[in-house]
Amino acid sequence: MTKAMRTNPEDRRQAEISKRHAGDLARAGKVKQALDAYLTVLKTIPDDIGSLKRVAALHHSLGERRLAVAHYLRLVESYAVSGDLLR
Repeated sequence: MTKAMRTNPEDRRQAEISKRHAGDLARAGKVKQALDAYLTVLKTIPDDIGSLKRVAALHHSLGERRLAVAHYLRLVESYAVSGDLLR
């Protein structure tokens, strides 16, 4: 069972709210704040595919290539674990 499956429903609900807020921040061009918000989501749901994609992309846009690569690797691992590696 993944951590996401074990997450308390209230924590998961708060993480989903944080994810929507992070998206709003990213669309507003507040990249660093959006990144911080997505990282908060990943503390609750570490294998959230969408958040992992966005964190990697935001790190890349900030020129933080090592951090981007680390999150892309986590993303690939999450795909592999979920059986969706070819997505």
